[in-house]
Amino acid sequence: MDKDKAIDLIQKLLRRTEENGATKGEAETAAAEAQRLMTKFNLSMAEAKCMPGDFQEQTTAFTNTDRVAVHVSAVIQEFYFVRIIHRGPLIVLFGESHNVDVAGYVFQFLHREFSRLCSEETGRLFDTLLNFLLMGPDQVSTEIDQKLEPYCQGLAMGLASRLYKEQGTFTHRERTALVVVAQDLDKALRDKYPHTKEVYTIGKVNPTDPALKRGIRRGREIQIREGIAGRTDRPERLAIGEGDQGPTSAAG
Repeated sequence: MDKDKAIDLIQKLLRRTEENGATKGEAETAAAEAQRLMTKFNLSMAEAKCMPGDFQEQTTAFTNTDRVAVHVSAVIQEFYFVRIIHRGPLIVLFGESHNVDVAGYVFQFLHREFSRLCSEETGRLFDTLLNFLLMGPDQVSTEIDQKLEPYCQGLAMGLASRLYKEQGTFTHRERTALVVVAQDLDKALRDKYPHTKEVYTIGKVNPTDPALKRGIRRGREIQIREGIAGRTDRPERLAIGEGDQGPTSAAG
């Protein structure tokens, strides 16, 4: 029996444990056999429950004019096996259902974190740039925007560097428990939206920009696992003790 057939059988056994018509003994036998197969093939529960090809979309409350959302999107697409598309101005996550659930949850968490850090940076700018007193409102807004853009991009770059580094410390089971690799994700996206182009990547910036450096430093301090600890609304596959993210998509 190969791994794919084992997963099919495990899924049937797991469904049997949840059937109303199954006796207690039948459910226990099915659960024991499923556990035996998972151990034999070194499968996590997330892998066993994965239903390949079950693609879905999740429309977020964020738009492509939202600076924070754009940079969070770059991190989400890189580490969570989803692709970012637009429905009008709204940002939409596309991927296998279990990945979309996790990515959508983490997207909201990171948007709050990035927004909080950008607000702190804005306050710091007002405290340090005394010439704001001599500027008009429009000039102040432009100056802040120019400095927040590299800072926010730095947050994404700093967080990404942390996640890349932490990948190497995870076991295979820890990496796949959170996000199951979707090998045919890009094909599914092209089939459904043949004219869609991916645009969310972390772009080039001036590496000597002080705002970028501050953002990178703060981004490296963001801890997803600790940030969602204790939250009862998190998806099942975001159980504490599993990795912060999945491995980087080879297609990404």
